[in-house]
Amino acid sequence: MAKIVAAGAVSHTALMVRAKDKAPKEQADNVFGAFAELGNRLKEKQVDTIVVLSADHLKTFFFDNMPSICIGIGETGKGWGDAGVPQYDVPMDQPLAKHLLTYGLENEFDLSSSYEMKLDHGFMAPLHYLTPQMDIPIVPIFINAATPPISPLKRMYRFGEMIAKAIKEWDENKRVALIATGGLSHWVAVPRMGEIAEEFDHRIINQLLQNQEQEIQKWSNEEIENEAGNGALEIRSWVAVAGACPNEKRELLCYEPVTAWATGIGIMDFMGGE
Repeated sequence: MAKIVAAGAVSHTALMVRAKDKAPKEQADNVFGAFAELGNRLKEKQVDTIVVLSADHLKTFFFDNMPSICIGIGETGKGWGDAGVPQYDVPMDQPLAKHLLTYGLENEFDLSSSYEMKLDHGFMAPLHYLTPQMDIPIVPIFINAATPPISPLKRMYRFGEMIAKAIKEWDENKRVALIATGGLSHWVAVPRMGEIAEEFDHRIINQLLQNQEQEIQKWSNEEIENEAGNGALEIRSWVAVAGACPNEKRELLCYEPVTAWATGIGIMDFMGGE
C-alpha cells in the first residue's frame, strides 16, 4: 500500500526566480536555505512521487473554463515558462493521478481532470527550488483561488482528508509527498500590490503549528482577502495538506516578509517535527 512520508507547504512568487537578487541577502538566504532543506528532506525520505496542490494565475484556466479542482492526469507536465520561470517538463505519476480522480468521484468530490494541464509558476517556481532536476514524478492538482465562486476552507480541509485516504488505499508500494504552494499574504494586480500583512501571516502559521485548523476553517474568503489580499486566498492548498496530515508535529523552516517580492514567504514541514 502507498504511504504519505512527507508533506510541506511553501509560498510561491515568480519574483523569487526572476528577481531573486532584489531581496535583502539575509532574507533571500533564509528563503532559499529553507527550500533546500525541504528538498533535502524529500530526498532523505526517498519520495517516489509528489502531489502538488496550487492555484493558477489565469494561464491554464480562464473565465470561460474555471473548475474548482482539477487533477492533471497526463504523462508529462509542461510548464508555461511564465514570469521568468524556466519552461520545464516534469514527469507525472499518471496511475496515482487517475486513482485520486476515481477515488474522489466515489467519495463526493466531483473533480475535473485534464490530460494537457499546463503548469504556471504556481507549480513550477517551487519545484524549481525543491526538485531542480525535475526527476520526481508529480501529480498536479489545481485549486481555484482566483475567480468567484471560490470554495470555503472547510471544503479544502475535507479534500485533504480525502487525498490522504485515497493514497493510503492505493494498491501500490509508493512513498508519496504532499506539497502545498500558495500565499501567504499578498495583493495581485490591485492598488495594494506590494503590501504584506505580517500579522495575518503569523496568525495562520502559529495556528497550523499548533494543529488548530478548525479555527482557520472558520475564516471566510472575504475576511481573508480584506485582511491579507486576493493572493492570500491561495492558502486553501495549505489547509488541504493540513487536512491530509492532521496529527503530525509541524516545523516552520522559514518566514520572511519579502517586500521586494511583494509576498509573505512561508515554508513549513507538516511532518518534520520531533
